[in-house]
Amino acid sequence: MNQQRFSTQEVTRLTGATARQLQWWDEISLVVPAREANRRAYFPEQILDVQLMLELRRSHLPLETAQRVLRSFHGKAMPHLAEVARSRQKHFLLVNESGQWIVHSAEALMEQVARVAQPIYVISLREVLGRLGGLFVQSPQKRPSQRVLSFAKEKEVRRAG
Repeated sequence: MNQQRFSTQEVTRLTGATARQLQWWDEISLVVPAREANRRAYFPEQILDVQLMLELRRSHLPLETAQRVLRSFHGKAMPHLAEVARSRQKHFLLVNESGQWIVHSAEALMEQVARVAQPIYVISLREVLGRLGGLFVQSPQKRPSQRVLSFAKEKEVRRAG
């Protein structure tokens, strides 16, 4: 499959992660990019991993828990990301020490929060995907267009300006 790859510099611009964070996550095998001419090359799914790790770490989740959540996320949600990105519904990733859930509405979110006794972290998947400039809107078989990259770069320029 011929998918677009992104350099470390492009990933830092898209996600706000630092080059050192990306290097560390590669060293501990959390987000392992491909190698092209001794440079890291990230696929869109790995960029999502980076964005999710940033969100999980901002929530002060321990690294081990964040790693477990990311592994589980790959099995549960990754196959449905294009659908989630196109959907008008809000999708939330709920995480605590004992598990994680994906819910599709604010009502379902509140029901789940009411059932759980431990602190729970809430991440809006729609917001996370929105920050990535539409990388997951097209079907997984199609290669992302240059428009996606241009949109993400324009978004970054607008934020900086």
